[in-house]
Amino acid sequence: QKALTDLFNSTHGFRWREVFGWTGRKGRSGRLPIGHFEMNASRWYGIHCEIGEDTLCAVVTLNLSDNDLEGTIPKSLCDLSLLRDLNLSHNLLEGTIPDQLL
Repeated sequence: QKALTDLFNSTHGFRWREVFGWTGRKGRSGRLPIGHFEMNASRWYGIHCEIGEDTLCAVVTLNLSDNDLEGTIPKSLCDLSLLRDLNLSHNLLEGTIPDQLL
């Protein structure tokens, strides 16, 4: 959940073109609440999950291409250990891509 929250915050998520499922209720800080991640994250825009034996949502696909992301890719995205497909193309991202994602 931290990886997705970090991605949302570091790429100005409240300015994304499509945010279905990501926003929940806006906290005082204007950021996505840390505890917002739910099993139904597979319904969030751009996310495909697989449900494991422990009933937790494992993000396997993250496709936020052409979605007005601006900023940097957080290193914590590497913590999505079962992530197989990542597409952040056609956005305004800057900085380096974390080595583990290459």
